[in-house]
Amino acid sequence: MAWKKVLPMEERARFVLDVRKAEMPIAELCRRYEVSRKTGYKWIRRYRAEGLDGIRERSSRPLRCPHKTSFEWGGRIIVERLNHQRWGPKKIRELLIRKGWKGTVPAASTIGDILRRAGLVSSTKRRRLRGTYYSGPLTVARYPNHVWAVDYKGWFRTGDGRRCEPLTISDVYSRYVVEVRALGDQSYEGARGVLERVFEDYGLPEIIRSDNGGPFASRGAGGLSRLSVWWVLLGIRPEFITKGHPEQNGVHERMHLTLKREATIPASKSLRAQQRRFDKWRGRSRFIGEALKGVLVGIKPVEEGHNQVYFDSILLGDLYDIDYKGIRPAVGVHANDVKKGEKV
Repeated sequence: MAWKKVLPMEERARFVLDVRKAEMPIAELCRRYEVSRKTGYKWIRRYRAEGLDGIRERSSRPLRCPHKTSFEWGGRIIVERLNHQRWGPKKIRELLIRKGWKGTVPAASTIGDILRRAGLVSSTKRRRLRGTYYSGPLTVARYPNHVWAVDYKGWFRTGDGRRCEPLTISDVYSRYVVEVRALGDQSYEGARGVLERVFEDYGLPEIIRSDNGGPFASRGAGGLSRLSVWWVLLGIRPEFITKGHPEQNGVHERMHLTLKREATIPASKSLRAQQRRFDKWRGRSRFIGEALKGVLVGIKPVEEGHNQVYFDSILLGDLYDIDYKGIRPAVGVHANDVKKGEKV
C-alpha cells in the first residue's frame, strides 16, 4: 500500500482500526502503511485520547510567533490609512515614527501586508509604462550652467491639508541649488513658470537632466513632452536617465535627502510658509559692497569653507563660512598682474 508523506484522513482511520483488531504487530502495520513507528504510535495516542478527531490534519503553525506584528500596531496602521487614504506604506511608517510610539515600527512591507489584509489597498496593478526614453550616456558636467538637474522631491501635505510638490533645480557641476519651489501639482504650466523665472536669473543651461516622469518626459516620440520640446526650442538639450535608476542623478537625489530632513519634517502650516523654509534653506545673503549692488560677481572655491570673490578679473576679497557679516576685503589683484606660475 502506498502511503503518501501527508496521510489522508481515510488512511489514518484504517491504520487505527487495524491496530484495534490486533491482527498483526504495530511494527508490521507501520511497515505496511509505510510510516515510521514514531508516527504510528503518535496516531494511536491521539485516537485513544480524542477519537477520530485526534487524527485529523493539524496546522503546523506555531502557537506564538515573536515576529508577528502586534494587534496595537495593526490598529494604528489602519487608523492612519483611513485618515490619509492616498498614503502608501512608506509615508504611513514615517508618520508612525514621528509620533514616537513605544516599540519598533513595522517595516513598510509589513504595513503593506496589513493594509492588503484589511482590504485598504486596491489590487489593480499599475499600468506598465511604455516608450520611456533613455538619451544615452550621461554628460559629465565641466563648468557651471553646463548640466542642470531637475526633479520633484516627493509630495507631502502641509498643515492646512494642501498638497506640496517641491520642484528642485540644481547645477550638477557646482552643486548649487538653483531653485526649490513649493508647487501644488506637477503640471506643465507650473514647471514652466518656475523655469522661466530661473532662466531670467541664471541664464540658460546647455543640458537639463531629468527622469522619465512628467512633465519632463512622455511616452510619445523621442520621449519628449511639451516641457522638453520647449527646452529644445530654447537651445537646451534634454537628457533622460534610465528608467528605475535614480542613482544616475545621484547628486540631486542626495540633495533631496538633506532638503527633506532640514526643511520638510515636520511640514509647514501652508504652501507659503513652506516656501519661506525652502528659501531659508537655500542659503543666506552676504554683504559684498554697495558699489556692486545688482551686479553679478564670481565665486572661486579655495578650500572647504573658504571662497574668493571676483568682479571681472579683480579680486574683491574672501568669504568664509564662519563669517556671517560678509566679505573680508582684499587688495585688488588684476589677472594681468599675476606672475606666471602664481595662483590667484
